[in-house]
Amino acid sequence: MQLSTMFDIYKRCKVYFRPLLNWREIQHAIVWTSEISPLQQDALVWKMNGAGFYVSEFFGFGMINAYNLVNMAKSMKHIPPMISCIEAIYDYTR
Repeated sequence: MQLSTMFDIYKRCKVYFRPLLNWREIQHAIVWTSEISPLQQDALVWKMNGAGFYVSEFFGFGMINAYNLVNMAKSMKHIPPMISCIEAIYDYTR
């Protein structure tokens, strides 16, 4: 999916339904509501990722179901910002 499409979905959901919607929440909603069944002609294209979702290098997570996405964006719980932990490397040779 192009970033501009994803941003447009985010912006519209934020303006019309949930002003406090964050970027991560819309990413989750897109993944959870995308459908692969209309695109499943070639089963070799789809692989299951570590989180249990089917993903394709050609179609991403599948076709966006706009109705389900909007309904999920309206009612989903807040997802906190992603946290990245960086481990300091200590040089024991000194």
